[in-house]
Amino acid sequence: MHQILKTLRRRFVEAPSLAYLQTITIVNHLHPAALPAETVYPALAIKDGDLSRDVTLQQGVRERLTVLGQVYVQIFNPGPEAGPVIGDEIHGLVGVTEIIDDLTTVVDGDVTSLTNCTDIFLKSSGPSEPLPTTREAETFVQIKPFTLTLTRRTDCG
Repeated sequence: MHQILKTLRRRFVEAPSLAYLQTITIVNHLHPAALPAETVYPALAIKDGDLSRDVTLQQGVRERLTVLGQVYVQIFNPGPEAGPVIGDEIHGLVGVTEIIDDLTTVVDGDVTSLTNCTDIFLKSSGPSEPLPTTREAETFVQIKPFTLTLTRRTDCG
């Protein structure tokens, strides 16, 4: 799992379609307060998820791994505006749903550099919500969680 997390982080950093992300990190908890102090928004964080294994004599071991993640966009004026969710082209702000769309394009089906992986896709994306960062008074971020699923096979014997 550690190699998969490092490889995915590198892929996200190098993806031209995600170049607007200011922070891409591997974390031990996805709450905004747990992000590194030097985090600049918009940001993306990933962490390890579940691992399940099935063993068959014909196909070896099949592992299904999940990588949990979250995207973060700073909210400058908390209120009913949809900018943190869908983006605001006038002010050049990207929304959390735009980030998820770009992330899906980067990962879906591309197992390049993921050793022994046979598939990767964005399995789910939860609803977005605003949360305080607890770093500074009146500082909020819009968050949107997501789950990536990877499948890999190894030979028996």
